[in-house]
Amino acid sequence: MGDDKSKEEAEKIYEQWETRHEKLAYYIEHDELEKVETQLITIKSNIETQNYEELISGIDESIFILKHIEDKYGFNLQNIF
Repeated sequence: MGDDKSKEEAEKIYEQWETRHEKLAYYIEHDELEKVETQLITIKSNIETQNYEELISGIDESIFILKHIEDKYGFNLQNIF
């Protein structure tokens, strides 16, 4: 039952990603977006196969990638100068 909830949540996240991907492509490098999409697919796969060790690792890596994108493309004085 918990696996079904995890699958539903992963699917919701992936759907949100798909709706935002097109707009983000105007501002963020394709390679960066590709990394996020690959991680999301890997997370969904690990949920389906119940590979929880890899799932946790994938989630951690996704967080790292997203924070990197935020730091790289976020509006702050360090990025301006």
